[in-house]
Amino acid sequence: MNPSLRPALGSLAAMAALSLAPSAHAQVTLSSISHVTVVNSDLRSFDIDGDGTDDFWVNTTFATPTLAPTDGANTVYSVFDNSVGETLQLFANGDTIFANGGTSTELGFDLFTGSTGYVGVNFQRGGQSFAGWVLFDLTAGNGDVVIDSAGWQATYGADIAAGATPVPEPATTAATAGVLAGLAVWLRRRRAAR
Repeated sequence: MNPSLRPALGSLAAMAALSLAPSAHAQVTLSSISHVTVVNSDLRSFDIDGDGTDDFWVNTTFATPTLAPTDGANTVYSVFDNSVGETLQLFANGDTIFANGGTSTELGFDLFTGSTGYVGVNFQRGGQSFAGWVLFDLTAGNGDVVIDSAGWQATYGADIAAGATPVPEPATTAATAGVLAGLAVWLRRRRAAR
């Protein structure tokens, strides 16, 4: 074996070992739902986790647009805020959405007309409960409901922050850095040998 290849191959081996190590961190997954408008007088279902089963529906056929689960085991909820006269509020970016925290079987958007914010969702997948968020834009004022984006916690029973997005695992970052360092050493030695 060419001695100048050893650092690069060592880095590749380190990357492979780290990428196979189990992760202790919960994993956020973004849903494929992105900037979808449910027009006034429409009913549309959504699959948050992409498993082929619809988890929730948005119904704009009623006087009050509503978000509701398609399955009795799923729940939706917003923040119950005593500081503003015991009313429901949308979650803000970064607020914690608890796994198994949903208590409502449906959520009317009449309280949130003219607002943009997050709604917490809990849904079942393989008999386990998962937490997620859905970012709604209700500023159109014409009865349309816009779903800007959605995400869910791929680790069952784990909480999620509203608006959380995937973050590279530390092992992935370390492995990538190791590969780049190994390649830099290999290139330096290769140039010096010329």
